[in-house]
Amino acid sequence: MSQCQECRKEKRSWQECPAVPKWFSPPAIFYCPWQIEWLCYNMETLEEGRWPIEPVDSGYYESGGDYHVAPRAYFEIPVGIAADVNLRLDKCGDDGLLVRQVRIERWDEIKLARLMHIPIDVMDQRIKQVIWYCSGVRSRRLTYDEYKRRRNISAAYRRER
Repeated sequence: MSQCQECRKEKRSWQECPAVPKWFSPPAIFYCPWQIEWLCYNMETLEEGRWPIEPVDSGYYESGGDYHVAPRAYFEIPVGIAADVNLRLDKCGDDGLLVRQVRIERWDEIKLARLMHIPIDVMDQRIKQVIWYCSGVRSRRLTYDEYKRRRNISAAYRRER
């Protein structure tokens, strides 16, 4: 069973996830923040139409299990998930581009922060905010700007209490 399904069943928040797996199977994708990070890290493989290989220390390349006929092409699921993540990142404007550069293209965060003339902690906060916006089974109906505004209002409310 997927860790994200366990968190959902036990009504845990994503921050309290006890152990984030190193690999996710396609049916286990529920777009939690950890999975968004993982999908961004493996975006190149997904866009090629292949699912990332599970890191198993057995020494064998193939599992040797039963083969079954799928009702769709092998590349449809990885390409569809990659397109969904790209669509969610596109909704975030410049901050989505920042996530692409840091998480997908693997630019150096410190050099990028210097080029943008912003502190590294501000850049990390913007990246986290995009990851949280992109998470969730369904794509958000709110615009990214409205999402940021509402999060700032709720943060200010919590500080007052």
